[in-house]
Amino acid sequence: GMGDHIAGLLLSAGIMAALFNAQRTGVGERVCINLLHTSIWDQAIMLQAAQYTEYGQKYPISRRTADNPFNCAYRCADGRFMQISMPPFDMFYPKFMPLIGRADLVGDPRYTMDNITKNELHPEFVDILTEGFEKKTAAEWDAILTEADIPHALLKSWEEVLEDEQAWANDVFYKMDYPTGNQRVLVCQPIFIGNDLPDYKIAPMLGEHSEEVLRGLGYTDEQLAELHEQGIYNPWDDLKAKHGG
Repeated sequence: GMGDHIAGLLLSAGIMAALFNAQRTGVGERVCINLLHTSIWDQAIMLQAAQYTEYGQKYPISRRTADNPFNCAYRCADGRFMQISMPPFDMFYPKFMPLIGRADLVGDPRYTMDNITKNELHPEFVDILTEGFEKKTAAEWDAILTEADIPHALLKSWEEVLEDEQAWANDVFYKMDYPTGNQRVLVCQPIFIGNDLPDYKIAPMLGEHSEEVLRGLGYTDEQLAELHEQGIYNPWDDLKAKHGG
């Protein structure tokens, strides 16, 4: 599904570009997208980096040897993982270390980003962070890190994402009611044009528009009745009855 979504967005962008060019030049274009290409394109940064074998680490990269220990996820006391994101390591260091109970390390020249990198101290420092995070639950860490204005996020399950307040506030989701009485949450497309939200409708049921399509092709009611009797097409009402609604 991820590849389908990316390909769909790129296809729509290509169509818009071709349409704009056609309006300017009067010449149409053929727009092509394929799933293989888009999935590779989405990983282009890693593929480019993989060619510079003399720099950095090869994938997969261990969390204990990642370049910046402040950009990793750590297990909390309740087994949940908390992701922290502090790219400017040295700027956040004196503010963050007291939060995990290691104020004694503030000002320690051993743990500057430059010294950690130069002396390959990543595993040692990651162990310090791991020990600190394991002392409190994810909820406790969320409160502490929020109060300290430390960029972080709980690694959520799919079910938790569906209840994410920020996602709902940003119109990421839409509740759809179905004729069966069920209600399900749909993920809205991420592109908004103007101020109005798109009008989401239920996809057509199997065979729902069969007769409408056939009439549009010129078939008469008599012909439709004959085709229906022969089982060449079935409207939704037939299928609904057959499968119990």
